[in-house]
Amino acid sequence: VVTKAALASEQSKRFWRDLIASQPFHTMDDVFAHAEENQRAFVEFGNTVRNELGIEHPEKPTPLKSRATAETKMVRKGYKTVRQLTDVVRDGIHVSTPDQAERVVAAYAKRYGVYDEGWTITEAGYFDRKIMVRLDDGTIAELQLYHPELLHAKDKQGGHALYEEWRATPVGDRKAELLRQMQALYSSALDRADPEWKAVVKGR
Repeated sequence: VVTKAALASEQSKRFWRDLIASQPFHTMDDVFAHAEENQRAFVEFGNTVRNELGIEHPEKPTPLKSRATAETKMVRKGYKTVRQLTDVVRDGIHVSTPDQAERVVAAYAKRYGVYDEGWTITEAGYFDRKIMVRLDDGTIAELQLYHPELLHAKDKQGGHALYEEWRATPVGDRKAELLRQMQALYSSALDRADPEWKAVVKGR
């Protein structure tokens, strides 16, 4: 497992550039040429991990990122090459404890090369953990680990809608109010999680 914390800043940047450059893509057609089969295999492996660790399966499998969404992201992020797309193939796993998250990462590392970005928390208070997984053909897939309460707040209690509005709102009173609403939402979700998660958040 390669972790962001294990690499010095410049080493990390260089490692990440090399990882992106190694993707076997030149065009958007290349990105999606084998994306569906990679998505199926990636989700199937995720289900194997879920079964081994006793993790509940999601109601619906994580979908492949659409081509239209990928093209929009290229523009929004200012990407210069399609190799910078690292989340077309993707999956997400609910983890109930920080220790369970470590066991998920270890399971993927036995099968694939992984780059663990670690837990990140936004200024709104939402947190998750992103793992970049190098598939057999060189495609980089994204695995997200998240606590069910935080994901519920994001997807079912309006967190994502608040974020979308916040992102499109100019600096001012409304933007500040949207941020406060997100912070209250995710703080409440964290209060419902096991206490050990607060240590994870405070360490970021």
